This record gives sequence, C-alpha cells and structure tokens, in this order.
Amino acid sequence: MAVIRRESLRQRLQAERYWLGPFSIILVLFFFGDLAAAPGRSLVPVYVEAVLGREPYFGSLLVSLRMIFAGGAAFLGGALSDALGQRRVLLLGFSGLPLVALLYLTRSPWFLVILSAYMGLAGGAYYLGGDSYTLAAVPQKRLGLAAALLFTGPTLGGAIGNYLAGPVLDGYGFGALGVVTGLIGLAVLI
Repeated sequence: MAVIRRESLRQRLQAERYWLGPFSIILVLFFFGDLAAAPGRSLVPVYVEAVLGREPYFGSLLVSLRMIFAGGAAFLGGALSDALGQRRVLLLGFSGLPLVALLYLTRSPWFLVILSAYMGLAGGAYYLGGDSYTLAAVPQKRLGLAAALLFTGPTLGGAIGNYLAGPVLDGYGFGALGVVTGLIGLAVLI
C-alpha cells in the first residue's frame, strides 16, 4: 500500500508541474507580443500628427476604434474559443502583431482606419485567448499566480517596447520602428 501512495504522490506532483511548461511559453509569447504591439498603441497619435499632418482627433479616432473593436472581439472571441478552442483564438490574436508594422509604413488614412479596426479585433482575441488558455491549462489552486504572471509579462513587455521605441524613432524614424515591431510580431506569430 505504501508503494501505491508513493506512486500516486509522484503522479500528482508531475501533474502539478505539467502546466508550467506550456504556460511559460504563453508568458514568453505575450512578453514579446506586447514588446512589439505597445508602440503601435501609444505612438499612433504621434505618427498621425507628425508624419501625416492630421489633426489630433484623427489619432484619437484610431485609438478609439481599436478599443471598441477589441471590446467587441471579447464576445466573438469567447464564442470562437468555446467552439474552436483557445489555441485557435490565440493564433487569431497573434495575427495582429505583425500588422503593427503597417501602422508606420502607410500614409493612407483609410488604411489606418481599417488596420486599427482589425488590430482591435485581433487584440481582443489575443488577450481573451491568453486568458481562456490559462484557465484551461493551469490548475485551479495556481490561477491567482498564473493571472498575476499573465498580467505582469505583457505589462513589462509593453513598458520595454515603448521605452525602446524612443531611441529607434529618434535615430531612424517611424519606418524603422514599423519594421522592427513587425519582425518581432511575426516571430511571435510563427
């Protein structure tokens, strides 16, 4: 009987640790995803005024569109996550990351409107996919720690991404920033 208990304890410990590998991968992807995406959220109004010569309301419109579509994506993403699974919704969310490059490589206001709407949809799926994946993969008694890590990883990635965007902009301009963020986003997607 002692052998059975020892074996079941070992199996429980292995099961307890199993979630760490897949969850760690999600954390790394979210860190680099937000490293790439953060400048696409915070610097769009600057780009719109400095490069396109548009009024501040247009930059505000783009930010608002992204946020509205991200909110709507929560419901759509939730239904898709239930129907297709968390991983597919997460991949849909990751699809918006390389498109951050296009924000700074286009001069078309209409394309920026369309791109902002899609990035909102993808961003909503990005976070919803990560949250639903976490809920499915992490044992219930570790959800608090996992939620804290899932918040902290992208937050740090976004902070570092915004910080690094300044020197890239000063030295090379918005086009270079678009290329760098696009390449990082593409690496996360792949």
